[in-house]
Amino acid sequence: IGDRYINRAPMQKLYNKALAGGQRDYAKLHQPQFSRLANWEGIEKSLSVREFDEHATCMVGKYETVDTYYRRCSSSTYVQSVSVPLLCISALDDPVCTTEAIPWDECKANKNIVLATVKHGGHLAFFEGITASSLWWVRATNEFLSVLHSSHYMHEQKKISTPNTLLDSSIDQGPYVNVTEDGMVAALNNEPTTDNQKKYR
Repeated sequence: IGDRYINRAPMQKLYNKALAGGQRDYAKLHQPQFSRLANWEGIEKSLSVREFDEHATCMVGKYETVDTYYRRCSSSTYVQSVSVPLLCISALDDPVCTTEAIPWDECKANKNIVLATVKHGGHLAFFEGITASSLWWVRATNEFLSVLHSSHYMHEQKKISTPNTLLDSSIDQGPYVNVTEDGMVAALNNEPTTDNQKKYR
């Protein structure tokens, strides 16, 4: 989703170009593979994340288009299905994952999700203090996990329903490969082996 907004401001364009450069550098480390599976000439000329994804990611992952890749791999598609406690942290000044890319309604509708947004933080930075010597997200995550651990819901044993009839075990059923002591394959059948043969499944 963020791809729609990453080129609006000069800072975002700078991020986009820098990220694309990092992707190109990574591709160069694996040039033989990318040359075989993707469009190497297109990769070398990529000046944006979208261009790199078009010439590399989509071809390697066999996606029809860049938008198809973004749509299928975006976490926003799966937010409504989250069934365990999840903490999501996002900075509102993130130039890559912008505010428009946050699935606000989906997070609000799912009781398992805590969406925490802050005014500043950039893209995955979340430094705090004048010297920026620490990351506040570590403390926030620790508090979230501590609350979860203290909740009685986390310590309840879930009842697992079992079928009324036991399923037949297939652990000791054929076919068997009978191997003699000299290592030769003697037979392939549905009967257990004799004492002088080993049984492999």
